[in-house]
Amino acid sequence: MDLYSTPAAALDRFVARRLQPRKEFVEKARRALGAVAAALRERGGRPGAAAQRVLKTAKGGSSGRGTALKGGCDSELVIFLDCFKSYVDQRARRAEILSEMRASLESWWQNPVPGLRLTFPEQSVPGALQFRLTSVDLEDWMDVSLVPAFDVLGQASSSVKPKPQVYSTLLNSGCQGGEHAACFTELRRNFVNIRPAKLKNLILLVKHWYHQVCLQGLWKEMLPPVYALELLTIFAWEQGCKKDAFSLAEGLRTVLGLIQQHQHLCVFWTVNYGFEDPAVGQFLQRQLKRPRPVILDPADPTWDLGNGAAWHWDLLAQEAASCYDHPCFLKGMGDPVQSWKGPGGSFGRGTDLRDGCDVELIIFLNCFTDYKDQGPCHAEILDEMRAQLESWWQDQVPGLSLQFPEQNVPEALQFRLVSTALKSWTDVSLLPAFDAVGQLSSGTKPNPQVYSRLLTSGCQEGEHKACFAELRRNFVNIRPAKLKNLILLVKHWYRQVAAQNKGKRPAPASLPPAYALELLTIFAWEQGCRQDCFNMAQGFRTVLGLVQQHQQLCVFWTVNYSTEDPAMRMHLLGQLRKPRPLVLDPADPTWNVGQGSWELLAQEAAALGMQACFLSRDGTSVQPWDVMPALLYQTPAGDLDKFISEFLQPNRQFLAQVNKAVDTICSFLKENCFRNSPIKVIKVVKGGSSAKGTALRGRSDADLVVFLSCFSQFTEQGNKRAEIISEIRAQLEACQQERQFEVKFEVSKWENPRVLSFSLTSQTMLDQSVDFDVLPAFDALGQLVSGSRPSSQVYVDLIHSYSNAGEYSTCFTELQRDFIISRPTKLKSLIRLVKHWYQQCTKISKGRGSLPPQHGLELLTVYAWEQGGKDFQFNMAEGFRTVLELVTQYRQLCIYWTINYNAKDKTVGDFLKQQLQKPRFRPIILDPADPTGNLGHNARWDLLAKEAAACTSALCCMGRNGIPIQPWPVKAAV
Repeated sequence: MDLYSTPAAALDRFVARRLQPRKEFVEKARRALGAVAAALRERGGRPGAAAQRVLKTAKGGSSGRGTALKGGCDSELVIFLDCFKSYVDQRARRAEILSEMRASLESWWQNPVPGLRLTFPEQSVPGALQFRLTSVDLEDWMDVSLVPAFDVLGQASSSVKPKPQVYSTLLNSGCQGGEHAACFTELRRNFVNIRPAKLKNLILLVKHWYHQVCLQGLWKEMLPPVYALELLTIFAWEQGCKKDAFSLAEGLRTVLGLIQQHQHLCVFWTVNYGFEDPAVGQFLQRQLKRPRPVILDPADPTWDLGNGAAWHWDLLAQEAASCYDHPCFLKGMGDPVQSWKGPGGSFGRGTDLRDGCDVELIIFLNCFTDYKDQGPCHAEILDEMRAQLESWWQDQVPGLSLQFPEQNVPEALQFRLVSTALKSWTDVSLLPAFDAVGQLSSGTKPNPQVYSRLLTSGCQEGEHKACFAELRRNFVNIRPAKLKNLILLVKHWYRQVAAQNKGKRPAPASLPPAYALELLTIFAWEQGCRQDCFNMAQGFRTVLGLVQQHQQLCVFWTVNYSTEDPAMRMHLLGQLRKPRPLVLDPADPTWNVGQGSWELLAQEAAALGMQACFLSRDGTSVQPWDVMPALLYQTPAGDLDKFISEFLQPNRQFLAQVNKAVDTICSFLKENCFRNSPIKVIKVVKGGSSAKGTALRGRSDADLVVFLSCFSQFTEQGNKRAEIISEIRAQLEACQQERQFEVKFEVSKWENPRVLSFSLTSQTMLDQSVDFDVLPAFDALGQLVSGSRPSSQVYVDLIHSYSNAGEYSTCFTELQRDFIISRPTKLKSLIRLVKHWYQQCTKISKGRGSLPPQHGLELLTVYAWEQGGKDFQFNMAEGFRTVLELVTQYRQLCIYWTINYNAKDKTVGDFLKQQLQKPRFRPIILDPADPTGNLGHNARWDLLAKEAAACTSALCCMGRNGIPIQPWPVKAAV
């Protein structure tokens, strides 16, 4: 075979010279098919006055998909006709229409395309008219199938998934598998056409190998269709590579390796259909239970290209197994080409590393009817398994050796498979187990009794984890390919740390298992990213940061078990009282995977954080995702104070740095800005959460309001704002060198911006940048004595001047700040907790609409505390639960204060009455400093209320006895 004698490094040249079709022939054939389609459109697909209208045509086959081989290829020209109103219509009229199409084609060919010949072979496909286009020199040919079809898709966009009814109607048509595949030609073509050019070259190579196998004497009728190998090649690339540039030899070896594993192949895609529709979902589940291999067409779920019951994949597998010693699979120095990496263990979860990995093979036996049954006869079963394994290995697998290491896991039979040629190994643990979960459909939770029986079995921690291997595997397998790559990176680092640790004297404490790092990586991605495509360095840095915070780690999931079951709720609460780190297995709640010595890992993580792998191209450090080592929802109510102090309260050193940066900018604004201008800076007021004492840890932002002499009334603030902001920016840029700081400005999208936003960095002042918002404002309050009420005239002028709610709220920054800053320390802690919850909600609701402003939640928290008793030492969980309750009652909220304004002045009184008597504008939360600002209006409170309702049933709102925390008796309106 010419392919086998080609060196691996020369395969790209082999494809270009030997396999890619001649452009001249492709162009002629393309023009010919285009002319055929045009002729059929003109004549309506049949002669005479009663011609049916051609709705559209579509080119398919390998020619349409861009995977045609030189010499000979296939093409499908699908003619969508308006006489077909359903799938069933095609059967009744197909023969008649095909006969008319042949007559039209023969008539059209009376003026043949130069350089091509048209012939009609024996018609072997009932639903198509077959003909062959051949080049005059007979070197190239194209077998064309002309197929009349029902236009089920219509004018569908290439990137839009068909409606589920398209497929539910197909399933109800009583069709045979793939009978109506032509109806989905466009989807099939698009599925392949979007692939990189090199992947199509790999497909050509695989198809060439397939045709060469056929030439060696195998009956083509016995082999699977070549299109099945196209799909298998795409699957191999998606799962093992996904790069535009790769080694063709590695790709080919991977595909041949999958062919050898044909008895396990189950390949399908959900780009066009999925499990969302019940009828389609149930059909897919039945399809996936068919004999292996199963390879479903990505466009037509009824068409199983693998069809293990019909095709002789074993013949292809034999040829695949015999070809690895040929030059096409050898590197320059004679080393074998490696395949891409594709059932427990890291291998089953898709997180196995090159050179060595672990596999768990769980054998579920009917002799075990309960968890407790596994103990008494375990040793006997393992001995019998070992004897059978040793006996079976006498007919050993070529290239592999079987080794039995020292057995150090009582419940398993351990052995190692070693490939001397590939210099790799796999550690296998064979575990007999009780089938606790049964035949569980993917995506559904186990019956709660599965876990209640586990908890009452008296088992040790993780003793029966093998019973849940499928759940553990599925939990990881559903993750994006790039997340699995991040897991590989983390495990590679872990393996290097473990290797450095090996053999040290005295022997160090055992590291946590690598599986704990897998789970920690998934947790980091879920909480910080959740994108299929992300920055690998950011993800890696996030995981290392969590490793450094191992003493605070509390990680678990409720995808398989949950707090709804009382017994499970009490068990989880008990687990959460244990020392940290706590990393519970998502499949087995008794198994804390986080046990082990994390200190060495934390030291190495801190050291690696300073290396080049975490530096951007511009030399700046890559920032981790914003992920905390524990989640609010998973924190017991009694631990909320600790949660706030450990994770939410700002670091004092960092606060001092931020204050120094704020003072620097304040000093600049007072001394340097407008130095040569008649405009004077009357005062600079610090606002925002840092000024109010409610800042969250790691949130380095500061609001500065600059009161200027050029504003003598509210309206002037709006008119002159852009000019003032431009001047402040120019002065800041000029002052950078003198003050030893750097500023980076945010480009405003507004023509008349109300704020100047910039980030400040400094080698002498700051460990990280601080974001500033500078807002110019009219000094409406003047030199107000703390605790005194502003003049009513201030608010009368405001009411007469404003056009939009809260338009001039910056003028009242001092009052807004003082309203919060005077509150008890514990209330500010509750505000931090509510703000943290709010920010988690913003991640969930992203892209679904604007949530209420955060300041509105601050005021709602103050209101809850005031109406709930004003206790300085309140129960944090009760306070939080009360705020959540008020959020769920948002349609009744009507909250205001009269600390700065009231109804004594008629103008102000009438305005307040008008503001508060607008039921359609509820929720109403009036800014205590600015009565024009309703912080409850025009926002998606419904999204927030949904999250609040969910949170009330979480552990953070649950007492240690499992009883829900009750809110304070607070009304939703004053």
